[in-house]
Amino acid sequence: MKTPEVVQLSGCTASVLLVLEDYFVVANCGDSPIIIFRQHNHIFRGEQISMDHKPDQEEERNRILASNGVLEQYESAITGKKIGPMRVWSKHIHQPGLAMSRSLGDGLAKTCGVISTPTVRVI
Repeated sequence: MKTPEVVQLSGCTASVLLVLEDYFVVANCGDSPIIIFRQHNHIFRGEQISMDHKPDQEEERNRILASNGVLEQYESAITGKKIGPMRVWSKHIHQPGLAMSRSLGDGLAKTCGVISTPTVRVI
């Protein structure tokens, strides 16, 4: 049975923070950041504790290129100029144009080197 196109182009990101007594366990896949706020002298400061998975990061770029994915910015149909962040494209069709290098689902992106393996850190 052939997978419907809408399923092939659907995916999501995931971010999880497990708060334990003395540390955090951070897991994420994609580009949905986990930000914690710490208070110091009555001032709260935000700190991103997860790592966004972007296609222009060396490890991510190498994997995508080795899987025959293409990395390019979106090209405006009106001006012809490249705009926005680097995106993952298929060599064969001008899709999916994903601006992250890891996601859950998205069957077409998987064929271009996008994976669903999360980054897990203990802090």
